[in-house]
Amino acid sequence: MNKDLAGHALDCLTHPVSILAALTLLLNAWVLQPAWPSWWTGKFGDVAWLIFAPSLAGLGLAVILPGRWRVTHRQAGILSLVSVGVLFGALKAVPPLNEAAVRLAASMGYPVKLRLDPTDLLALPGLMIAAKIWLGGRRRSVPWIPRIAAVSLASLAIMADMAGVTPLGITCVVQEGDTLVAYREVINPGGYFGKPFNAFREVYRSSDGGEMWKADETLADKEFVCPDRPDAWPVALSADENAQLFFVEGQGVYRSVDGGETLVLEQRMTAAESVLVYPPSGAVIIGAGLDGLLVRSPDGTWQVKVK
Repeated sequence: MNKDLAGHALDCLTHPVSILAALTLLLNAWVLQPAWPSWWTGKFGDVAWLIFAPSLAGLGLAVILPGRWRVTHRQAGILSLVSVGVLFGALKAVPPLNEAAVRLAASMGYPVKLRLDPTDLLALPGLMIAAKIWLGGRRRSVPWIPRIAAVSLASLAIMADMAGVTPLGITCVVQEGDTLVAYREVINPGGYFGKPFNAFREVYRSSDGGEMWKADETLADKEFVCPDRPDAWPVALSADENAQLFFVEGQGVYRSVDGGETLVLEQRMTAAESVLVYPPSGAVIIGAGLDGLLVRSPDGTWQVKVK
């Protein structure tokens, strides 16, 4: 370990601006983003992260570098700043790298919130503040207790911010007058140390009986509770068909004309979280979880409207 370099990195993490950035990221992850998910809260968190992440990277560099290696604070700082900036940019703007990182984290049991969004690169000027903290001259050595507290705070903030949501897919379909509305649900962990909660994050609306669906951002942040329904299966089809639909968990939807004695597979799907029959058209709309939003026309054809 390079003790001199480690001491400088720890002192940078105790800088008032670094502490403020870590607290801001923690507030953003636990309060602002869950309550008001938006473009602004995303960028807000990215800037805060970029302010103190290079100091953490510098600390990691100090731990792995042998003490006999002569590395100046400036050299280590530039390496940390460039590494953090390049990694951040690559994960936000390069699809294969983003997907690989998300899959790797998920395979290890830690789903991460790592959205592919090149506009997040607008937060990169936050590195200028980080550079000012690291390269702004030799700071007076800080006692160990504040150093440990600063590292703990920074680590907690990053873990809280990185915790990703678990998608549940389309889990609720309701009829509001002549309009059909479908909701995509996620489990928000509230940070790795927060309390998990379910939330509806995307809303789709159809005004033509389920033929065309459009995302409706005006309802995305509206608090909504999907109404409880009794078991909807079997679903009675129109009098012209004189048939019923049955759902078999993990397999799909079957059609029967003899009350379930004989089943014929119509559409494969693993889940059917919500089912609705739209009387004016006779269409059957199913919120099939991660399989998407499926619509069955009266002629027996199925279409995935939202994936």
